[in-house]
Amino acid sequence: MSAKSDSILNHANLSLHRARVTDFGVLQALLDDCAATLRVRYGIGPWGIATTARQMERHMTRHHIMLVHYLGVAVATFTLAPTTPSWYPTDIFTPTPKPVSYLYNLCVLPSFQGQGVGLWCAGKAVELAFTQGYGAIHCDLYAEISESHRFAHNAGFMWCSDITYASHIHMLCEKLI
Repeated sequence: MSAKSDSILNHANLSLHRARVTDFGVLQALLDDCAATLRVRYGIGPWGIATTARQMERHMTRHHIMLVHYLGVAVATFTLAPTTPSWYPTDIFTPTPKPVSYLYNLCVLPSFQGQGVGLWCAGKAVELAFTQGYGAIHCDLYAEISESHRFAHNAGFMWCSDITYASHIHMLCEKLI
């Protein structure tokens, strides 16, 4: 089912809420759909969360897993974590006096991509990080996907370095808040 109309997507119809355990199936479906699209379009292998509802519940207590709806239909998700991954080289980022958060698992249903939903999500992640007292957001994007470069630039993220992880080159980016 698609809630997208034939006209330009109206961002005023987007809503955001923190995911609950009862949203697990919706989250998994969104991530699976986006993972399948990455495999088909770009040949990028495993991505997304393969976890149980119990693991997700524990994960939800430490991270802000957000769901985005358009006219009542889930169309995107992203997660804001309180720490960056251990595989990030910390010396490449701008030092901040405040803690740093990590934006990951940002995915938009393929039928809603290219309409600013991802940028809207990035803006909401910045708002959320600011209210939580963070000084910056770190993220990584697939370097081989040209859309990643445009997204990072348009969302105000600055490239810091490239790193190879899980057989792919990732652009490590930051946005100071």
